[in-house]
Amino acid sequence: MATPFQEFLSPPVRTSPNAEVVQRLDQFANEAELALARVQEISSAGKRSPVASAHVEEMLRIFHALKVVARSLDARDLGRVSHAVEGLLTDTRQGHLPITDEMLNVLDGACDSVQRLVKRLRLAAKTGLALAEDHDVASTLTAINLVRELTHRFGSAEHTESSRHL
Repeated sequence: MATPFQEFLSPPVRTSPNAEVVQRLDQFANEAELALARVQEISSAGKRSPVASAHVEEMLRIFHALKVVARSLDARDLGRVSHAVEGLLTDTRQGHLPITDEMLNVLDGACDSVQRLVKRLRLAAKTGLALAEDHDVASTLTAINLVRELTHRFGSAEHTESSRHL
């Protein structure tokens, strides 16, 4: 007699790591880590003084690039978080969302989440194991969406006292 749900108990899918793919993912991971360090540097400075529009654009470019690469790699969680941060920064660039300490804290959390996802992607490439869904991504996405929703509902950049944009 077969065990119930046997099809759900299969071992993880393992493929042979391709040396070229592993090397390219390593390069991507290294570049992503440097880019995320830059975002965290901007965020940290933003907690002490206003964030220049050029820095918002720089962070927007970083997260857009991460989103594009993630989608080309079928790294769904990385793509989802990068896309959400890109939306957050687009709202900021358009003047719909001020940069506040709360927003910078959410941005820091998103950077931590993306760093973790990049490390998992690198590990999956090296081991040949399939990339599993990251359940912590949901809390990161919730925080990003909450900041956007509350600001759209209760205030804009012109009306928020704690704004640190431009």
